[in-house]
Amino acid sequence: MKKKAQVWVSAVLYILIMVVAITIILNTGLPVLEKMKDKTIFVQAKNTLLTLDQYIQRIKAEGQGSQRVIPIEIRKGDFIVEGDKLLWQLETEAEIIEPRSSIDIGNIRISSNSDVNTVETDSCYILENSKIKVNITKCSNCLSSQLIQSIYFKDTSTLLTGNFSFKINGQELIINYTSLSPAGNNTNIGSATVTAHLINQTKNLLLTLEGGTDFIKTTLE
Repeated sequence: MKKKAQVWVSAVLYILIMVVAITIILNTGLPVLEKMKDKTIFVQAKNTLLTLDQYIQRIKAEGQGSQRVIPIEIRKGDFIVEGDKLLWQLETEAEIIEPRSSIDIGNIRISSNSDVNTVETDSCYILENSKIKVNITKCSNCLSSQLIQSIYFKDTSTLLTGNFSFKINGQELIINYTSLSPAGNNTNIGSATVTAHLINQTKNLLLTLEGGTDFIKTTLE
């Protein structure tokens, strides 16, 4: 009787160990498989868009009235038509290219975390990505508390307004003038920076919004 009980207990322990082992393998293996799948989808999408661009150039060369029926099949991601641009977006954890970088292949631009848009008006700079939107004042000979007008957090629909002041040794910074880099209106870039050129300081205040982040980075350089 004792031997049978021992065999039964050993069998149960063996099964439990096997179940745990299989669970660990699945938990670690599935994300890897998903990343490999996304890399394959990316390569297929890139080749499809390159082929599409070749057709467009060929039709352009043939002149007005030229037509083609072009099949497009991409299994994952979103297609967006924005003005004269065709955008394909894929959310993935696979490391396809370096974050906040871009690669140009002919008329195709491949970028990662490049969701920053900028708008420059007569009175302010607007920096925006998929997470937040920041309004920064164009000012000269002004206090740093006048620099940021508002910060809007899209995920929570929260708007922060008021005075955002910047100080060194308890003294509020005074701004000579501000500039935006890259200048003007931009879409789908990796990051954008407003530089507040300071008075009576050896460094300048930089406000940087990067792609995919829900905060604006401030540095003195």
